[in-house]
Amino acid sequence: MSYALFWAEALITALLWAATAIARCAHIRRRWLARLALFLLLFGPFALFGAAAVGTGALKFSADFPHTWFEYSLSLLLAYLLGMAILLWRGRDGSARATGAFDWPRGRLTVGLLTAAAVLTMTLWNMDLEVRSQAAGLRTEAGAMMLSISPAHVNDSRNGAIFYEKAFAKIAADNAAFHGDKSPSDSKMPDQEPAALELLKRHELTLKLLRKGAAMPEARFDHDYANPSIRMLLPEVGQARTAVRLLQLDARHEMAHGQVEAAVADVNTMFALQRAVSDEPLLISLMVSAGMNGVAIETLGEILPEVTKAGQITGLDLSDSPFGAHAMMRTFQGEEAFGLSLFSDLMSGRENMKELAGMMNEDGSKVQFVALGNTGVQVLVRVFLMPDDVAAYRELMADHQQSVSVPYFQMAARAEDFARIRHAGVITSAIVPAIHHAREIAARAQAMHADAEVALAMTHYRLVHGSFPATLDALVPDFLDEIPADPFDGKPLRLAHKGDDWIIYSIGPDAKDDDGAAYDQKAKTGDLSFVLKVRK
Repeated sequence: MSYALFWAEALITALLWAATAIARCAHIRRRWLARLALFLLLFGPFALFGAAAVGTGALKFSADFPHTWFEYSLSLLLAYLLGMAILLWRGRDGSARATGAFDWPRGRLTVGLLTAAAVLTMTLWNMDLEVRSQAAGLRTEAGAMMLSISPAHVNDSRNGAIFYEKAFAKIAADNAAFHGDKSPSDSKMPDQEPAALELLKRHELTLKLLRKGAAMPEARFDHDYANPSIRMLLPEVGQARTAVRLLQLDARHEMAHGQVEAAVADVNTMFALQRAVSDEPLLISLMVSAGMNGVAIETLGEILPEVTKAGQITGLDLSDSPFGAHAMMRTFQGEEAFGLSLFSDLMSGRENMKELAGMMNEDGSKVQFVALGNTGVQVLVRVFLMPDDVAAYRELMADHQQSVSVPYFQMAARAEDFARIRHAGVITSAIVPAIHHAREIAARAQAMHADAEVALAMTHYRLVHGSFPATLDALVPDFLDEIPADPFDGKPLRLAHKGDDWIIYSIGPDAKDDDGAAYDQKAKTGDLSFVLKVRK
């Protein structure tokens, strides 16, 4: 009802503006000046309504946004043009002067215009107040949702995050050493590079702190989860990624000296740190956690061929993947809470859309979103676009959360449906990350984790029987309860034997069995594999 009332009041105000302009221009003696002034005055509402129609039309037809108020804006523009034409015709009728509007009551028209403008402003103000009141409810909902899935409070005596944060502070103080094209932390043979050895020596205490953190039963980084915000900083996410690289460097150093147990301890610390990051129910935490998982598995692949005794790997347990359905559900719920808090901030005016213009998705909506950031239209954006946007966002997140209950390869077939929903809101399309892509990253991490689990079981098999099994079925039930399923087709993981390489693999995102060929990140082809080499 409010939108229909606003439409009618906007039309009445525009037509009163036109009538007042016609009446006053009729008293200008110079005809060319009168016509110029009249054109400029009548063009004002036309430009506003025309811009609204063009903008909403562009969103509807070019960007494929279904809820853009295009018909609403177009009908207002056409009604104004029709009304303006009638006024011009009536203004020129029945007078010997240039326009019959000469006798129109200019004073009463001006009063009527001011009154209509005031009523229109009040209506828009009330509509905006209603949206702002909804914003408060969204913030409360977001806080409650985030608290329900956030990590439980941990007593300091059990909290490994305390040690992790001390280690992160030391890493941050030496930030330059971990970045750059030739960072010593990326060395594959640290014992042959003095800079890498110096880095390890400088961070002996850092490594001790990381191991102490991993030895604690739990880890929780403190954040104000009751008040989720787009500006909430998660410094541990980036620092943990750097810490894993330091641990990998140390594991390679230990392996160079034949210290397999010490290298395995570094890998265990990597996995513990990765689990601490993945416990934070946020998409960025999941993405970084997947990268950390890859580094840990790469390091494990370098260690397993050198294992000669079962005791060296007894402490490794890879059975609990942090990328399963439960973790994904928490991540999507946390992401929804953050999204609702952002909508709340935009709807209440706490956040400025112009400041968020850099947060673009990859589908080309940048110009549109920047235009929406202009101060003059933010109230209209809040009133007309955000309620539908919130509804679209909820639908998208609900669908993603529901999709978690089915295997990834079944969910992947619905990619177009998710993209359609994501385009249902202007703000949603710009701020929602590519969640479908995140599901693929999580599925890849889950596949690699499963590969590593099987590789560990095969190593135990080798230590008992003296060689690797010819098939993965030989691992069941003594070394594995069952062969893990491939997230990309639901079938058991595969095994390929090529020379001295035993390759455990998933068919990967392209859903094609390439007989264990390495995955090509650029071409997006190949298999996700873990290569076990025969020790010579």
